[in-house]
Amino acid sequence: MILFGRKKRRLRLVMVLNRTKELLEEYNNISFDGFSPSEVALDLGILITQLELDKNFDKLRLVVLFAPTGIFQECAMANDWHSEYMELSSKFDYLIDRV
Repeated sequence: MILFGRKKRRLRLVMVLNRTKELLEEYNNISFDGFSPSEVALDLGILITQLELDKNFDKLRLVVLFAPTGIFQECAMANDWHSEYMELSSKFDYLIDRV
């Protein structure tokens, strides 16, 4: 199956978000404002499902989660996956404005 345009970008964004979710679930020895990375991963899972179903999703919520010094970066730094976070974040930044 060949995907074009918006669908392809959504699929690529889902891949980035799924990898981020995997890392959050694997490395969860820090909490943010009372939320564990596992809880944040659950929230991310809802957003992923919305994207996969081609539904409206909270774009701003994703932008905030990926923001510098946001939850994802803090968890990455605390759990030694910051280099991978930077790669995922760069891909996210490119894709989020195009979905």
